[in-house]
Amino acid sequence: ERGILVIRDTEDKVKEIIDTLKRLDQPAAQMMLVCQVLRGVNNDTENPADAELQKQLRQLLPHESYSVEVNGMLRGSAAAGSRMELKMIMGDEGNTEYKLQMRIGAYDSKTGALSLEGCELSVASDEHGERELFRTVTTIYAGEHAVIGVTGSEPLFLVVQMHPVEAPQ
Repeated sequence: ERGILVIRDTEDKVKEIIDTLKRLDQPAAQMMLVCQVLRGVNNDTENPADAELQKQLRQLLPHESYSVEVNGMLRGSAAAGSRMELKMIMGDEGNTEYKLQMRIGAYDSKTGALSLEGCELSVASDEHGERELFRTVTTIYAGEHAVIGVTGSEPLFLVVQMHPVEAPQ
């Protein structure tokens, strides 16, 4: 309750316990997730995705261009079991909302690998109500544009990029 820990043992054991606590009592790694829902289109678009990202996406599905439907960013803990939820509202009137829910599995700071034990994308609109687009379990890597899922006849792409957040020097 008061943040006090009383340790009683020999001097050597107390030192060992304190060293172990210092090693374990570290804040969880932090990450920034940059999320985009893109639409594959066969015409020019007013809101095109990044040119390099479009080039990569054309290797998956050969659309003329990829339009950004919504963007979102979310900073959070990379601790196992953490849950993250991001609502991305489309348009000025806000009549379409994409909801991204993720459950963190594990994070390896050496390789930059983040496992997602659960990743779900749903969309809600006045016209169609709420519906789940997909759910998956996957691993993404720091810096990559990870295409988590693609769905629809005019395909929607969920692209997530994870950036580890480093402590200021």
